[in-house]
Amino acid sequence: MNRHLDEAEIAAAVAGLELRPAARGHLEACLHCRQRVGMVRDAIVLRRAALEAEAPDWDAQRAGVLAALGQQESAARNRWRRGVLAAAAAAALAAGLAAVAPRPRPSVTASLPVERILAEVDATLDRDAVPGLEPLDVLVPAPAELEAMLEGGTS
Repeated sequence: MNRHLDEAEIAAAVAGLELRPAARGHLEACLHCRQRVGMVRDAIVLRRAALEAEAPDWDAQRAGVLAALGQQESAARNRWRRGVLAAAAAAALAAGLAAVAPRPRPSVTASLPVERILAEVDATLDRDAVPGLEPLDVLVPAPAELEAMLEGGTS
């Protein structure tokens, strides 16, 4: 390889990535390219150290926040209770208004076959069994038996 490593190859070497065989061979043989890789690694180490030195002390900040919360806990609890009470009052008011609000009456149109519906209801009531409750019919005496029981005074 007649040329030095480019920036991408230097970055790959710093990151520990696999280089092409020609680039890897050049890096092993070229002092200049090894120095460039070393300088980039050193720059990264220095920058990490600077960032760590600039990082806030999270433990101290956490302690400060917890102390501030401890002092404001009662005020926050009162605000929370007031909010809950206000929400409960609003819900009760809404429920009360909904209970006393006039309900719209359903409109009856001439297209409803009222006579047919009433005839079906009468036919269902005339039958001894109520649809869906047939298993319970064996427990209920027939109307004639019921009348006899009421007239005879037996229970």
